[in-house]
Amino acid sequence: MSAPSILIAWDENPSSARVLAGAFSKAGFSFRLVPTPRGILAKGQEPLDAILLNGEPESPAVQQLLQALVQSSTLARVPIFILCQDPSARKEMNALRRGVVELLGKPFDPNRHPQHVQQLLRELPERSGIVAGNGPDRMVGHIKTFARSGALSVRVGQELFAKAVFAGGVLQTADHGRLHGAEALAAMVDLPRAAWVFTELQGSVGEGAGVFVDGADGEEEILDGEPLIPDPPGTHALFSENAIRLLLVDDDPELCRMFRILFSNNGYAVSVASDGEAGYERAVAENFGVIVADLNMPKLDGWGLLRKLRDDFRTREVPFAMLSCQDDYREALRAVDAGAQAYFSKTARLETLIQKVRALVTPRQKFTTEVTGPKLGRIALGALGPLWVTRELASVGLTGRLASNDHWAAYELYFQQGRLVHVTARAGPHHAEGERAFLGFIASRAEEAVWSGGVSAPRTSLHLPNDDLFTRAVAGLNDNAHKVRESLLMDPGSIEVDAELYRVYRQNGPKRWLPTAKLLCEEGRTPREILATVPESPLDVEETLRDLMRRGVVTFRASKG
Repeated sequence: MSAPSILIAWDENPSSARVLAGAFSKAGFSFRLVPTPRGILAKGQEPLDAILLNGEPESPAVQQLLQALVQSSTLARVPIFILCQDPSARKEMNALRRGVVELLGKPFDPNRHPQHVQQLLRELPERSGIVAGNGPDRMVGHIKTFARSGALSVRVGQELFAKAVFAGGVLQTADHGRLHGAEALAAMVDLPRAAWVFTELQGSVGEGAGVFVDGADGEEEILDGEPLIPDPPGTHALFSENAIRLLLVDDDPELCRMFRILFSNNGYAVSVASDGEAGYERAVAENFGVIVADLNMPKLDGWGLLRKLRDDFRTREVPFAMLSCQDDYREALRAVDAGAQAYFSKTARLETLIQKVRALVTPRQKFTTEVTGPKLGRIALGALGPLWVTRELASVGLTGRLASNDHWAAYELYFQQGRLVHVTARAGPHHAEGERAFLGFIASRAEEAVWSGGVSAPRTSLHLPNDDLFTRAVAGLNDNAHKVRESLLMDPGSIEVDAELYRVYRQNGPKRWLPTAKLLCEEGRTPREILATVPESPLDVEETLRDLMRRGVVTFRASKG
């Protein structure tokens, strides 16, 4: 086996982090340290053999990270090791192959622990994916703590079975006699000496895992030889290898339950947030293929959530649909103008909801199937998102050139076996390359791009790994947006204008933003003065400022006082 890559989520003590790095490197591991839990999720496209977390399983940070990992299409199968104080839950994971597979007891032993991890990685392919025991209460607690996905079957006496299905530690369905859902699970837990069997899911039967199928025919489902109670009629796959991740944001628990079943039955991996703030936090921390949000919610409503998502370069390209109790065409127009791709009523037919959401994700699905084929040429960049397209081209290891242009500049991106090595941007007589040009491309409003395979880069202007480059670019653009917001609330020390670039902007810039650009660049007015004396809305002024900063036309300098 080749040396596995281990990721340490974080370690508050730098000295112990160095000890871990030294011990695993000495044992032959390819070891990488990431400073935050979110850093692990950013490594999702890289080949990994294992993930190592340093922290207590019940801590909020570890719990949030485990939830994110089990819902990641690329990281869900990577075995996780946790270095913690209490390894007593080991026996419940002895035969399981995915998620948390071992607890390493502290204090860390540099001679024993790396060898133990190495041995377990060799043994994992031989594990069955099934564990059994007596007393389901302890196993239910384990499933929730360690975000397990699978089916827990309990034998009551000689004949009666009960079954509960979990996804990421969250109860999906449960049946026990005439009881269902949470009531059925509670009754199962009250059977302390009952024999139980837990079968982990996701993967292929025969690999210690399986996927639930429609049980409408009333036949028992078999996973690795263990009979399970069939799902209720009409229940389809809970999750699959290629499921699109959908985030549903709504404060109505019953509607969330209904829609979660609806979208899950149609092949989506569904996550739920109860308000706009929680939805925004999940959208930033995780990688969703589509977001559906209610219009009226506490803390932050659907409009506020949409604005925050579109203002953040980490989430601005994610397809978004607005959900409302009212079927109002005015609200529909407003939603589209604000950046939503769809607007539909909660009273609409369920088939219509599925069709509209499917229409949102179809362009990206189509692109992922064509990206390695001979038909790849013209790309609908505006519909897909420039950063998303860049990531997809890089993920499949292509070599070639991506060319596009918007009202401001012409861009060329060169890839070498998936690595972005050179970017240029030309606006009139002005030329930029490297990271500055890449920022301009991500922020561009180009509708179309053309891919030319096999084209070599004329030179190398980018030297960072793709993930680091993308993270820096997004952070830089978000920082610029933050400066714009601050400038609307207080006068900046000064606004510096690049006269040559402003001349290009007057010729090529969006016409609706030119009056505000003239006030800033020619008359020297501050954002506050513009808002106080002209009829432009704060949103229009902010958008103009952002565009001018993205293009390098203006620069804000902080006051020295």
